[in-house]
Amino acid sequence: MLDLKSFAREVVSALDEHLSKRGVVSQLAAGAAFEAWLAFEARLVMEHSRARFGLDRRRDGAESRPWLVNERRKVDLFIGEDDGCLIPIEFKLVFNNKNWATQVEGIAADLMPAKGSKKAGLKPMLGRVAIVGLVGKTYGDSTGYPGMRADLTRWEAEVWEKLRRETRRKRLYAAVGHRHRLNHEWLEGARSFFQLHAFTQP
Repeated sequence: MLDLKSFAREVVSALDEHLSKRGVVSQLAAGAAFEAWLAFEARLVMEHSRARFGLDRRRDGAESRPWLVNERRKVDLFIGEDDGCLIPIEFKLVFNNKNWATQVEGIAADLMPAKGSKKAGLKPMLGRVAIVGLVGKTYGDSTGYPGMRADLTRWEAEVWEKLRRETRRKRLYAAVGHRHRLNHEWLEGARSFFQLHAFTQP
């Protein structure tokens, strides 16, 4: 089994490869179901390339090799071993709109669940992973929508600064993925983007 950070890096790398082959980022980034789609696609990618993620064999002392299921115990992608949880993976999208700060708080809650919460009751053996899709969209006609952050560079810096404060960490990333350009007739394609990031706890 890979260590947690190496595992998170492989997830981001494999999803980037998968998204590039499918060519669907621009269409999906506009939809509300993108998070769920990413979680299900990630499971399929892992099932078909188990050796890449160190999921192809039993760990010492385990009775079964790791198993994967979506939406178990309200976890987007649950990687289990025997009757326990090996790694819970949560997927979050953060858009440059008025809700971005709330989404960042949700990422921190996934990595460091509050005491007494259902997620805190889950005791993963290897740690927690959050896969975050950053979605920056600007519109060619300059109209945008209410609450849109048009200065993407400043907004992106504020996202990571808030996550550092929420998680009380100076260093955040386990992995940073490829920056995919979003192409749509309404978007300013040169600036609009989608990019995956991975974070781990511990």
